Amino acid sequence: MSQQIRGQDSASAQGTIAKVGADGNQNVTLYAPDFGSGGGRNIITTVSGVLTAIAAKTSSAGHLWALQNATATSTKLTLIHRVRARFCVTVAPASSHSQEIGFILSKTTAHTVQPTGGAAVSMLSPEAKKRTSNAAPETAIYYANSTGALTAGTYTINTAPIADERAFIYEAASTPTVALGECVLDRDFGNSPLVLAQNEGLLIANAVLMANSIAGRLNIMVEWSEVSAYNQ
Repeated sequence: MSQQIRGQDSASAQGTIAKVGADGNQNVTLYAPDFGSGGGRNIITTVSGVLTAIAAKTSSAGHLWALQNATATSTKLTLIHRVRARFCVTVAPASSHSQEIGFILSKTTAHTVQPTGGAAVSMLSPEAKKRTSNAAPETAIYYANSTGALTAGTYTINTAPIADERAFIYEAASTPTVALGECVLDRDFGNSPLVLAQNEGLLIANAVLMANSIAGRLNIMVEWSEVSAYNQ
């Protein structure tokens, strides 16, 4: 009787990793998905322009960063390990004002067209790759690289967010006498990564209208793997 275990194969990224040899014995070779030639783990950070007067999130407004599993192969998955966004205030709220700020991380489906009005992250080798010899990533990332929000692409935003983080920024003349400076959204999926199929993705959007002359930069780090699905 032959026995097979499906998993991550160094040659096919999804093939059999347990095989019965010519001697009738079962030989098992394990390849870590992070380092197999058909997949690989990636990490990259984007930094926005100095954002100001950004509208609050709607289906078409306030979008600042988008990730899409843009692979041409329907069986290839994007596994999200961690997303970390940090907004650093560069211009304090106007005199006698303070400002709530916040950012929302959501999953998208039917994500067929990325936003416009910003910049696409280069995925040409060796960008983003943790192992240089891996194939170039097929995940697409687009971000706001100027002062304004993106023009929405084609995608459906899940109603329930993955994360929604808020902070309160004081005017420069308040106590304490600095523009308290950051809002951090950090989601580490640990041993259970968020799985994105073809044309699924992520969106980070502004949660609260940026009023009172506040401005700042949003830097976003994302860590992900790309693997072939073995359970269709």
